[in-house]
Amino acid sequence: AFRLAAHISIPSVVAAFAAATTLANPNGAEWTALDDAEGCLRCHFDSPATSGAALSIVGLPKEPEPGQSYLLTLVLTDPALVNAGFMLSVSAGTLDPTDERTETIGQQARSTRAGASPTGEGRAEWQLNWRAPATLPLPLRFDLWGNAGNDDLSPFGDTIHHRTWRIP
Repeated sequence: AFRLAAHISIPSVVAAFAAATTLANPNGAEWTALDDAEGCLRCHFDSPATSGAALSIVGLPKEPEPGQSYLLTLVLTDPALVNAGFMLSVSAGTLDPTDERTETIGQQARSTRAGASPTGEGRAEWQLNWRAPATLPLPLRFDLWGNAGNDDLSPFGDTIHHRTWRIP
């Protein structure tokens, strides 16, 4: 039989679960999560973010040309990844989606529900176009967050990755 500790009530457990599941946002992270240093940790808060090679940006130029457009591929690799998401902010220029897997607003991008599916075992990829500004305010900063989700649509049990690139 299932028993709760004397100090935990069933209504409090139900309320906690309901609050946790309402925080899940399968349509993509809230845009405001990029406004502070919390990123994905704003909603996926049960473990700290890891940094390192799990996140990469393929196509990021070492010396961008003013006004030039670059196709970027964001890659998240994590053996526990069942579904995935990302958020990206850039310090200058604009981002544009290439398909329904991403959406953008100016200097911010995020994955969509269509972009939550892995592209391979333990791997998710998304593509964006980044247009460098006419005048390059150096250094440029690319701040990428990735969520290797466990597919329960809750803020618990996911692995959050974070990485920042500065050019030059």
